Amino acid sequence: PTAVPITGVEAEVTGRLAYRFPATQTRQSEIVLRYEARRVRLGDEAEVTAPELDADDFASDTLELGYSIKRLLPQSGRLIDGDLTLFANWTGGENILTGQRVALGYTIPLSDDRRLRLSSSIEDIDRHDQEIRDATILSLSADWDRRLGNGDNLRLGFTLSDTDSQSAAVAHQAIEARMSYGFGEPVLGTRLSLLAEYRFAQFDEPLYEPQPRADERVVLQASALIERVDFYGFAPTIDLIFERNRSSITRFDTRTLGLALGIRSTF
Repeated sequence: PTAVPITGVEAEVTGRLAYRFPATQTRQSEIVLRYEARRVRLGDEAEVTAPELDADDFASDTLELGYSIKRLLPQSGRLIDGDLTLFANWTGGENILTGQRVALGYTIPLSDDRRLRLSSSIEDIDRHDQEIRDATILSLSADWDRRLGNGDNLRLGFTLSDTDSQSAAVAHQAIEARMSYGFGEPVLGTRLSLLAEYRFAQFDEPLYEPQPRADERVVLQASALIERVDFYGFAPTIDLIFERNRSSITRFDTRTLGLALGIRSTF
């Protein structure tokens, strides 16, 4: 059955291993291997409410292998960067997708405390569980950030994306605006950052109703790194996340409130 409320605990672990090639004054490159694992433990009521559910069905493993390069143009101070990533995901013990992503970026220093970054990417996803959900995603982004006089950092971003797929549940165009604010100085031993995002997505073809689906999503997030509880270079983190998705299709209309506890390096 779908839409059955079940309690549980979700644990996520991410590891990143990088080899950086010998750098010069104008060039830097590295190979990165990244692994992410997610496991779920269902609440006791699942045995009664949905006995057919198995916690292993929610297990997810993602593996990424990437190569990135950055090149500085000394005369102008501008930066060109590129990234090639191969990735795969296993869910419920089965390899459900593989893919590759190519991204290019161009950073322009506007002043000592302001910069503009323009970027584009193309991502190809090959689904092994449902071939109709294969997708190609094109995106264009612009990010402007400024370091304020008090050490705080303000960033504004804008992204246009187009997802091409044979599946009416996948193919869509989207526009996203975001703003983040990071406090330069700790507040009561805690380093704070705030994030706000707005995203509008318009799907290509109707699926569940005569009219194509349209979604409006708002995300608000406050993150705190509690540096005063530092233990051998690691400190606890608290993230409070609110997400509201208003959809023209009722089943996709959601409201989410999340509290995430974690540990982060302070190096």
